[in-house]
Amino acid sequence: MPHGYRILTLATLIGLASAALCAGTAAQGEACVIMSPRDGSILSGMVEVVGATTHPQFWKYELAVAPEGSDGWAVLAVREQQVVEGRLALWDTSAFGRGGWQLRLRTVVRSGNYLECFVRGLVIANGTPTSTATPTATPPPTASLTETASPGRSPTVAVVVKAPTVPPAASPTPTAQTGTAPRYSLPSAPSLAQLGRAVVGGGLAAALLFLLWGIFVGSRKLWGRLLQIDLRAGRKGPQAWHGR
Repeated sequence: MPHGYRILTLATLIGLASAALCAGTAAQGEACVIMSPRDGSILSGMVEVVGATTHPQFWKYELAVAPEGSDGWAVLAVREQQVVEGRLALWDTSAFGRGGWQLRLRTVVRSGNYLECFVRGLVIANGTPTSTATPTATPPPTASLTETASPGRSPTVAVVVKAPTVPPAASPTPTAQTGTAPRYSLPSAPSLAQLGRAVVGGGLAAALLFLLWGIFVGSRKLWGRLLQIDLRAGRKGPQAWHGR
């Protein structure tokens, strides 16, 4: 393959790679979401916090916890790495008291601004005592005497024994836990404008390389012609001198 065609092929590949890189950056989108645990969850022990935190200008993400209705946030994790539907942190709930808690996730960008989302109504129930049924005393059976008499006969005594009525044991009534789904935004697909800018950027890079290659080839041809003119002039000079 001639050297010129190799350079043209290389320029085309560089332009396509630049366009693909721009398109990939635009497609990454923005996300700040806690997928697990959900609002109203009951937690105990080690809890895996799962979510997504991405941004084209991503700097870091911060996961914090606070008592329900309080602004006293305690940081659980700070990392300078984007997460796409993965583990944000491993939360040891045994280090926190029983009761209501809330989580906050912030996606911080390089300008200092941030996106944030919350999960509320979390209940930490480490060491919850189990309810035991209270035994119910069984009353003793009661007996009643009934005397029946007939003429000329001795009275007959009938003993009627009634079995005690035992009330049924109360069974615990399950309570339904209700919660609202977390508010978040999934990574959005790139818009036509973003894809257009990516393609234009790659095309401009390829056009610039083609222009430089054209200047290089034109310069070589120009110097070649000048060299041929100089050689011809050098050959004609001695012949003209001898003719005189």
